[in-house]
Amino acid sequence: MKELQSAEEIRKAWEDAGNCWLSKEIPKLQYETVVKNELEAYAKGAKIAPYDAFVQCLFRIQCPDSRETTFLDVGASGAYYSKIMRIAGFKYNYRACDFSKDFQALAADLYPTVNFDVEDATRLSYHDGQFDIVHSGCCMLHIKDYRSVVFESARVSKRYVLFHRQPILYNKPTTYYLKLAYGIPCVEIHFSETEFFMLLRMAGLKIVHLENIFTLPDDGGYSHVSYLCEKIK
Repeated sequence: MKELQSAEEIRKAWEDAGNCWLSKEIPKLQYETVVKNELEAYAKGAKIAPYDAFVQCLFRIQCPDSRETTFLDVGASGAYYSKIMRIAGFKYNYRACDFSKDFQALAADLYPTVNFDVEDATRLSYHDGQFDIVHSGCCMLHIKDYRSVVFESARVSKRYVLFHRQPILYNKPTTYYLKLAYGIPCVEIHFSETEFFMLLRMAGLKIVHLENIFTLPDDGGYSHVSYLCEKIK
């Protein structure tokens, strides 16, 4: 993974690799090389750190666990988290969206009963407060206009937003990297904790629970963290 040092490097990276996740190859590669095995292991009781963090955050949500409670999964890839929720026993009314039609097609094959929309996370078509819970998974780090992802997730939520698996830097500004995602170049953003918290406040959100998935002691501190937020009344 290469850190992008200049504004020109960042601009060129977005130009060349900004649409990486629209690749037709990634959905199948992601599922076959990573997700399929993880889900099988999780169903048998294995500890999978990101899945465990997700479930622990859901346990803190004070909404009825029933089909009356609406749940939107933004940047859902193949809607895998619908299965994690079933394994963990959650019964929310789940809906998925992603901007890739190929992820939508994969989800249709894997989970044909799931409602799955093609949506831009920076300009969601849903109504204000349409969903009780909004889950923004590991997608914001690949979106150039990540600030709009925060605001849109908050806008369409009635009460809770879960920003899951966020790469957080504690002693550096928000930093951009060029890396390979399943062999395809993509841009990845690691967020300054200070900036991320500021965006949450601006979007009218407060953190009510967090789960630290892992921490690496490089560059003054780097973690993957899941933040359960509630809208400020």
